[in-house]
Amino acid sequence: MRWGAVVAVGLAGTLTACSASKPKPIEPERGATQVGIASWYGPGFHGRRTSSGEVYNQYDLTAAHQTLPHGTRVQVTNLTNGRSVLVRINDRGPFVDDRIIDLSYAAARQIDMIGPGTAMVQVQIVGPEWSNPTQVAEAILPPPAEAPPAPPVQRQPPPPPRVEVAAAAAPATRYAVQVGAFADFERARLTQRRLELQGTRVQLGLVEEAGMRYYRLRLGPFARQDDAARTVERINALGFPALIVADRAVWQ
Repeated sequence: MRWGAVVAVGLAGTLTACSASKPKPIEPERGATQVGIASWYGPGFHGRRTSSGEVYNQYDLTAAHQTLPHGTRVQVTNLTNGRSVLVRINDRGPFVDDRIIDLSYAAARQIDMIGPGTAMVQVQIVGPEWSNPTQVAEAILPPPAEAPPAPPVQRQPPPPPRVEVAAAAAPATRYAVQVGAFADFERARLTQRRLELQGTRVQLGLVEEAGMRYYRLRLGPFARQDDAARTVERINALGFPALIVADRAVWQ
């Protein structure tokens, strides 16, 4: 079991320090969400016993949460880059008021927050069932056992030709270019002004979820992904990080 140590490095990229107010609790119901800061823990706890009784393996896709029952399966989305990972709750933490979840090393790596150490995330409950997936890239797996010889294949007549039915066209995907997500309005507004001084108009929007709020800067929408990609190159050339967000409902 962990007794209070958490990894606490600075916030990722364009994210700034969040308010010290305690995040709104999450109800243990499928589909419930919570927004706040995530951190991760790894080598210092690898091999120790968690509060659920399991031995902590930093290469498993697991996490610590203050209130959700052990075994709860949640999807954690990094709001800075849009990357997501499915994890199983098997420990208690983090023990800092403005943090909502502590990810394993493997889970944090999948959403690209190892370097920053923390990130603004959304946690959504998927369900209690879980097959305990494991990050196997760091482990050496034993060779598979030799399979018994297959029985002789009975020759069958060829199947009749299949008629392909054209599927209905899906709604067109729209693209946006996100320059950053900020917990502090002044930092978001300052970045917006700096871009405007260099001839780029960017939209500043307020996002409120589960009692938390943050501000994001975006350009678009774009009907074509290559148009969004060229905009990313232009923003990067001005000295600002940017990424493409693809979402049919991103501007609704």
